[in-house]
Amino acid sequence: MLAVEEPLISVEEYLEGEKVSEIRHEYVAGQVYAMTGTSKAHNQININLAFHLRAVTRGQSCKVFVSDIKVRVPAQDAFYYPDLILTCEPDHQDDYVISAPCLIAEVLSPSTKRIDSRHKWLGYQQLSSLRYYLLIVQDRPFVECYARQGDTWCYQALSRMEDALPIDCPPITLQLNLADLYEEVTLP
Repeated sequence: MLAVEEPLISVEEYLEGEKVSEIRHEYVAGQVYAMTGTSKAHNQININLAFHLRAVTRGQSCKVFVSDIKVRVPAQDAFYYPDLILTCEPDHQDDYVISAPCLIAEVLSPSTKRIDSRHKWLGYQQLSSLRYYLLIVQDRPFVECYARQGDTWCYQALSRMEDALPIDCPPITLQLNLADLYEEVTLP
């Protein structure tokens, strides 16, 4: 039996299709992958992070976007939908795509953990504007923070509610405790 290969689509076809699609798809080198829904805990963590970031971005050039905005990753010929994006680029020329994020956060689920922590992370590292990549576990307090310091990525694991997550994306700075991220989240 012969394997049937799916035809590749162009970036232009993908971007136009996403404007009218009822479900979101990520794009990697001509192939599209449907996105799944999220849990209440996943959603609450994302809202909590967005709330705290939005509070410090008011009146600044930085903008916070959640779930439905794509990040372009040229190194992988990809477009991903992170759970949260912070960009401090003053000019947002595309209404659907961010090309220069400062911070990307992914709330991990069983179906996305491997892709978020490996494949996407390899591509995100190539974005020169990216300073922080957060991987947030939804069923226990645990955050993996990758922070760019010069040409090096530093890793920090946070697991106590009082642990502070420093975010410095000029012109904004913020100290966020894990308790802030997990507020109103029911943990086992």
